[in-house]
Amino acid sequence: MGILEKYLTPENIENAPIDELFEIIKDKSHNKLTMKKAISIREAAADTFGIKIAQDAFSFQLKQLIDRMNFLDKQIEALDCQILEYYEKFDCYLHTIPG
Repeated sequence: MGILEKYLTPENIENAPIDELFEIIKDKSHNKLTMKKAISIREAAADTFGIKIAQDAFSFQLKQLIDRMNFLDKQIEALDCQILEYYEKFDCYLHTIPG
């Protein structure tokens, strides 16, 4: 999703500097993906047909969906922190539920 946050269309991905694509996927994958994967993504973007009509509208919609997902991720993190705070207030040693 890191690439889509910056490059919303296949054309943008295809025209992006390979070093930038690599840095994005390296960062998002915690150094697990290689330059080979960045090249593969760029080649896949070049081979796709994409959406030619109303591309601005679809790009805007994609941006909105990505923003919504990022917002929900932040809300989940905040909720997890709040749950942990409540959990630590109780004398409970049950950390997992078997089964």
